[in-house]
Amino acid sequence: MLFSSGRLPTTGQGYASDDFYLASRHWVQHDGTFIAWYELSYDGDNHVSELAKLTGLGDGQLAIRFKTYNDVPGGSRRAYGVFEKSAAFGAIVKRLALLGFIHGGRGQFYVPISISSDVLLAAWTSRDYSAALADIEPILNRVRESVQVFDQILGAVSVQ
Repeated sequence: MLFSSGRLPTTGQGYASDDFYLASRHWVQHDGTFIAWYELSYDGDNHVSELAKLTGLGDGQLAIRFKTYNDVPGGSRRAYGVFEKSAAFGAIVKRLALLGFIHGGRGQFYVPISISSDVLLAAWTSRDYSAALADIEPILNRVRESVQVFDQILGAVSVQ
């Protein structure tokens, strides 16, 4: 499975962001817009330092968040609402929970990211960041595994 990464392109009414994103290549449409992507987000005060966000010492939580163009998979709140009440949806939420994703309601799913401040301090002191980055690798692997699950959501909602 291949991923695109970088910055989301600005196109007409398309979503434009200065934030880093990660998207499965089959989520990129022919015009360069995206039907879905993952982005790094923080749900607390953005004036907190990046280090505080990463170590969980800020007032919020740093996470990789699944996003769609209209904030609701499939673009239709009605269609998503119907799907959200189905038995298939409950099974999907359970699969995503096993991958570490938290369901925030209305199509919002995220997986928290945090590196222990002790691990980060040890990495900075030794100038060897491999231990600190080792905490992030399993999260990225779970994000990769989640693409198939999110494809099910996108497929089910687009059929509604």
